[in-house]
Amino acid sequence: MPNDDTCLVANDNECDDGGQGYMFSLCACGTDLTDCGTRTSTAAGTGDCIETAPANTDYCGIADGECDDGGVGSQYAMCRCGSDLTDCGTRTAASYSTDDCVPLAVPNIDVLGTCGFNLADGFCDDGGADSEFSFCPCGSDTTDCGVRTATANATGDCVLEEAKPCFARTTTACRLVDTAASASAAFGACFGAGDVTTPAVAERVSMASLVAGDLVLSSPHATTRVLVNQHRAVVRAAPMVTISHATGTLTLTPDHMLLVDGTYQPARNAKPGSRLEGLPASIVAAVAATNEAIVSPLTRSSTILAAGREGGAVVASCFPEWVAPLVVDSRAFPLPFALSTAAAHLFPAAVQAFYDDALEPLLDASVVPGLERLNAALPTPLALGVMACADVLMVAGLAAWSALSVKIAVAAASVAAVAKASRRARKA
Repeated sequence: MPNDDTCLVANDNECDDGGQGYMFSLCACGTDLTDCGTRTSTAAGTGDCIETAPANTDYCGIADGECDDGGVGSQYAMCRCGSDLTDCGTRTAASYSTDDCVPLAVPNIDVLGTCGFNLADGFCDDGGADSEFSFCPCGSDTTDCGVRTATANATGDCVLEEAKPCFARTTTACRLVDTAASASAAFGACFGAGDVTTPAVAERVSMASLVAGDLVLSSPHATTRVLVNQHRAVVRAAPMVTISHATGTLTLTPDHMLLVDGTYQPARNAKPGSRLEGLPASIVAAVAATNEAIVSPLTRSSTILAAGREGGAVVASCFPEWVAPLVVDSRAFPLPFALSTAAAHLFPAAVQAFYDDALEPLLDASVVPGLERLNAALPTPLALGVMACADVLMVAGLAAWSALSVKIAVAAASVAAVAKASRRARKA
């Protein structure tokens, strides 16, 4: 265990590392030292890095007469088991997912209140086996998904589909300090093959620190520009896999595309013995499930050289399984020549601010699910047309947002000037 405060939400008076006594599981165990204390375990999932028994508190904050903790007798699964004491009563389970903390049973009905507009729309939206999307609790979209045979969520055919494709925030990349430096020199500086006595030409940084305009390694032999870094301004966690390979580790969501055995495949396809592309190529030793906070930089080349906090790096795509075939090495939709790519090159700071302020909530709430849905339903030529239209709309949105921001700044400056003049007048 690292036993440090490298968790993005460390030192906030809430233990976020998922180990004993935690309130949230947003970070790797041992990375929220101030709030959680020293971890004595030697590896995640062992010792005091194992999830603990329910706390039996009202930390959920929803004392509304309905049990929301997802355990036996609950109406909803909005909180961790044992965190809605007033409505659910004391939980006696020794650990999560045991005894009276087994997940909420599958209803096998069409539940309008939880599945909303996604109900009975021709797509299975409950996140279980063979579903297209994960918008609803498993068993709440029976018309589209059929009857689930699982007795509880996260079991049987209600094992949830993967979350949004992202890297863990603790994943590192190689950012060039000297943009004139060669890719090989940057690779040496970041991953240990360079002369440490020379001025640094590149630095190994957390992916969460990347912003639009940064120059990073896309492979051991090439560089690329960051177009935008998604989720850098928010903290969300998602189920992930940690792939341990011969030269290091990499943690990312299971549907994130990775160069495995010479082709781009979902990370979930990596198995012991699989080959990951790096310098040198690295053989997978083990794959383990975990839960980490997310971040997702997009680059001009569609790829990025990714690594754990230590060890070697491997080549990964920046895209999820559903969209990667349309943009990675695609001549039909050449990302390097898209309008949004040009905007990110010319106005990187504005593009990053526009994404953080305006696009982050919009894309997560509606646009990305809609594009994913269209991609599943449309033939490739039409799906590419939709992406091209989305590209134009995003650039138009950037222009409108920038113009509005300028007006607001001018108005604020005018108000400040009037206030200052008024104070001077009163003094005179």
